[in-house]
Amino acid sequence: MALQLADRKGGPWKDARVTACVPSDPCLINFYDKRNLELSHNSSGTITFTIEADPIGHRPWMTYKTFQVKPGEKLKYEFPAAFQSRWIRFVSDGKCNATAWLKYE
Repeated sequence: MALQLADRKGGPWKDARVTACVPSDPCLINFYDKRNLELSHNSSGTITFTIEADPIGHRPWMTYKTFQVKPGEKLKYEFPAAFQSRWIRFVSDGKCNATAWLKYE
């Protein structure tokens, strides 16, 4: 599911089948002051999610942050004001159904 700018919430994965080491579609992340993320999955084990950033919009993708999300957990993260990137995408280290949901204000 793509982010709808009018809604200012959405993400590349909403209970989506995710393959290990295959990046999500990119999401635009600049132009907002407050940016929040929620990560979750349905796996019975811990899943590591990597956030990759494209600061200028021409690549290369760079690792920004990695989170380990336990089964049943909804990890919430607020990007710091100093975070600067045009695009972000997500990578899972395991096969699962996952949600990477963004909210912009």
